[in-house]
Amino acid sequence: MPDNNGAMLEDLPLHSLAERNGFKKGDVIIKMDNQDINSISDLLQVYQNIKWMGSVECIIVRNQSEMKIKISFKD
Repeated sequence: MPDNNGAMLEDLPLHSLAERNGFKKGDVIIKMDNQDINSISDLLQVYQNIKWMGSVECIIVRNQSEMKIKISFKD
């Protein structure tokens, strides 16, 4: 990671929203719905504001590479 920004997923409980959407332990979320994520606090705030949308695109860093993941907030 070029900086210390982002929200690292340290634990993925079975059947959690993150696990169902293909996230892996150690992924770092750096953008959600084109909004920068610099901390866990940012992630939670953005999530609260956009969860009504049903799905959004995230940019994560996995194994030192950026990738896009579309996530669904539906059960």
